Amino acid sequence: SVIEIGREPQKIQILTDIDGVQFEECYANRLTVSVSSQTIPFIGLQELIKNKSASPRAKDKIDLEELIRIQNTRQ
Repeated sequence: SVIEIGREPQKIQILTDIDGVQFEECYANRLTVSVSSQTIPFIGLQELIKNKSASPRAKDKIDLEELIRIQNTRQ
């Protein structure tokens, strides 16, 4: 479920499926950012937290701690 373009340190990974959330949920709650006249959708913070919580990877657990810290500073 991963498409990789390029090589380290300039590799891009496109995930076609992620743990803990469904596409419809992520799409409905996406954030959009305008960059150089392009609109780019991003997964919302709540959905990203759900995804990181469901992931078994150690790196995602570290990311989860930081995302929760960010979420708490926003409240």
